[in-house]
Parts: sequence; structure tokens; C-alpha cells
Amino acid sequence: MGKTVQKLLKIIIHFQNWPVRFLELAHLAPRRLVTLQLRNGPSFFVRPYSSDVSCLQSITRDGEYFRYFNVMPGDTVVDIGANIGSFAVFAAYNEPTSRVIAVEPVQKNFDILRKNIDCNRLANIVAVRGGISDVSGPLIFHHGKGAWFASGSLYRIEATSDSKEEVPGRTLADLFAEYGIERCDFLKMDCEGAEYKILLGCPDSVWLKIRKIALEFHNFEPGKNQFDLLDLLRSRGFRAIIPRKYERKEIGLIFGVRE
Repeated sequence: MGKTVQKLLKIIIHFQNWPVRFLELAHLAPRRLVTLQLRNGPSFFVRPYSSDVSCLQSITRDGEYFRYFNVMPGDTVVDIGANIGSFAVFAAYNEPTSRVIAVEPVQKNFDILRKNIDCNRLANIVAVRGGISDVSGPLIFHHGKGAWFASGSLYRIEATSDSKEEVPGRTLADLFAEYGIERCDFLKMDCEGAEYKILLGCPDSVWLKIRKIALEFHNFEPGKNQFDLLDLLRSRGFRAIIPRKYERKEIGLIFGVRE
């Protein structure tokens, strides 16, 4: 069976309204928000021709962040860099007794995140607009290029993009205090390079509340790489690994469980 046929079959199996995805692949989808309905799962507003659908598939179909552990009943989940909610909404929907705090700095992404929470009628998830860093106060986020930019970073991630916005900023300690987080059972991070500042600036009182971490690393800052993060997690009492396929990558995943 050819790779194209396999790809199309995966789409049909994963999405109830799969023709919407087919239209996008054929460049026939409208340039406005469309809805994708997972089979036996939540529905999502997405932007055609952006990274929304590929991210949605990697999280909800391929289990990108659930490779080594899952969200359990009663868990408190913190999603830093929630984007449109692919991880946060999926986690809240599939474990209704969990509590999910989803943080997203980019206004356009945040608006879709709120729509995805509302359309699935999820009462166990809170959307927080803002960025997380090592200091409190306003932050400047740079957008990715294109009309449907779907990411934002404290770093100038796309040299062709001059678009940026100022967002409220807080530390992880601020977030935990503001939302009364005494135990974080699952911390998911996709911060487009800010993960180094966030974790290096994290006090012991916050580290001790975190049980599991799944984070995406981005080697945007000279002199820092995934192995620095790995060493940091291990020094903070986590059994942490980088899956082999990410060991030589500039972007990849790290997983950690408190020992």
C-alpha cells in the first residue's frame, strides 16, 4: 500500500468529517476557520493551510505528549503554550475529572482556544492569556510568518516576519499561586524556546509540586541545548529521557517523571 493511501486512510480513521481535511490537502478548503470532529473525541476549530491540523494529529492521533504517561483521574494539568488547545482540550475531554490550566500568549491562538473549549462544553479547563518566562511583566512575542501564523515566541523565530505583540507575562510561580496549584500532575510545555528561561527561573517550591513533565525543546539560544534541560530535570529529582530520535535534533521532546 502506497504512503499516500496510508496517509488518507489514517485521516478517514481519525476524523469523522474527513472530507474537510481532504479539501485542505487538495487546496480547496476555504481560508476561514473550519471544524474537524475526532471520532469518539472532541471537535476542533482549525485554520486550513496552517500547522493547526498537523499539530492536532500529532497530539490526538499519534500521542506525541502521551508517549510515556497519560492524564489520570483527578489530575491537575498545566499546559504552557496551549496554542489552539489540541493538548489541553483533548486532555480535559478524555479525563473529565481532571483540572486543566491552558496558557497561551498569542491572541489569535487564544481566541481559537476559547472557541474549542466552548464548543466542547468543557467546564474543567481554564484558559489563561499570557506568556510564561523567568520574570513577571509585559513580554514581546514574535509571530511566525504567514497570514495564518500559528505560533509565537520570545525569539525572532522567522526572519521574514516583523509581526509581534505585547502580552501579559508571569513566572511559573506566579501562575501556580494565582490558580492555587498545589500539585501539578502533568506539566506540558511547548514554549518556542522559552522553556530554558522558565525552568531555570523556577524556584524549589514550584519544582517540588511537579510530578510529570513532557516538554518540547527548541535550540534557539546559542550555548543551550536539550542536554542542558535533561541535566536540569535530573538535578531536580526527575527520571528524564530524550527519545533517541530527538537526540541530534534542534527541536524535539523530553519526558520526565519525579522519582
